Amino acid sequence: MTTSMGIDELNAMGAGIGWGAGIGISAMVRKGAVVFCEADALTVDFEKLLVEFESEYLAINFEAAVKENSARLILDEDRSINAAPKEIQQEWELALVAGNEEGLEALRKELWEDFGIHAPDQPQPVRETSGIKRLAIMHSHGVNAFGFKGREQELRKWMARNGFDPSDAHHYNLDMWD
Repeated sequence: MTTSMGIDELNAMGAGIGWGAGIGISAMVRKGAVVFCEADALTVDFEKLLVEFESEYLAINFEAAVKENSARLILDEDRSINAAPKEIQQEWELALVAGNEEGLEALRKELWEDFGIHAPDQPQPVRETSGIKRLAIMHSHGVNAFGFKGREQELRKWMARNGFDPSDAHHYNLDMWD
């Protein structure tokens, strides 16, 4: 049995999830720049996807690609200082204000070797986001989300409206990324 709609590639390491195989889509709704998809019964561990694009144009293109079974969502990991632990971010700021070059060099090394993160004073790689503003992926192990920083209540309400009880501690795992 083949599905008539689908997402060919979902590489959302920036939201803490990678999906190697295609995702069959049974239902899709677009409202402005937001697209909501439900996975078909053949797609294991994947239930629903909510993606808000930076523009309605991108959402329309994504909707058309899903209908053609050729949609791709790419969301690279954040490799900036924002992805570093808060303690290291604070250490960086203190060393920078103090003009501590030795401390900054040690932090550059730690950021790269321990976390794969570029220091703020180094050239930053371009982060691929596919024009995604916000993304929530509901799957059998919980929800992974990108772009909901400061909007956790909004995400929880969406989860509840879509049959994923955020209070169910046994099945609930919420990973927030930015």
